[in-house]
Amino acid sequence: MVLSSVGNISINKLIKLFDRYFGHIPQKSIPLKHISYSDYVPVFRENNYNTYQSHCIIGNVAYNIKDEKRFTLNLLNNVLGGPGLNSRLSMSLREKNGFVYNIDSTYTPYSDTGVISIYFGTDKSDIDISIKTVLKELKKLKTKQLTDSQLLKAKRQILGQIAISLESNENLMLSMGKSYLIFNKVDSLEEISRKYNAISAKELQDVANDLFSKEKLSYLIYK
Repeated sequence: MVLSSVGNISINKLIKLFDRYFGHIPQKSIPLKHISYSDYVPVFRENNYNTYQSHCIIGNVAYNIKDEKRFTLNLLNNVLGGPGLNSRLSMSLREKNGFVYNIDSTYTPYSDTGVISIYFGTDKSDIDISIKTVLKELKKLKTKQLTDSQLLKAKRQILGQIAISLESNENLMLSMGKSYLIFNKVDSLEEISRKYNAISAKELQDVANDLFSKEKLSYLIYK
């Protein structure tokens, strides 16, 4: 258990509070046993419902929380469909063609595996063209490396997003607690910046080819 606190409160008061509510709980050291997930088989599932809007998720298993390539995938995911309106999926499917109402991609790492997924909502008549456009963007990431300028902008954007998120006490508290719980340390913003700035365009392309191969992708469609 990790207790994380951010704010104008003294360390002595925190210790007294923690001791009052948790000091009576005996310490136990039980090693956690994890069986690595290795049974993934891509599937295509389509369900038909009488809905106004169609929904689609395209995804694959990804790197676990302790894999060093998680930083590369975080950066790649931000380029592909992160929160910025200039992400490739947002620009190609929403801004340029108006195929979708909303679209994003998400990378979630777990202890023994991870998930990379793309979600969008669209009219039923645009579901097929939207999927084709998504696959086209994935192919670009696999076949064409980011230029030096594109790579620099991508790194600046994700580091800016991280810096802004840490201005929130709640986000900072949760980030510190999670990091200490998993890694037994908390990296500074400078150390995080160093890791992202060390990523090359070739590494991004390699990750794209590893995770976005057509034969590895699963589909869930609600029409």
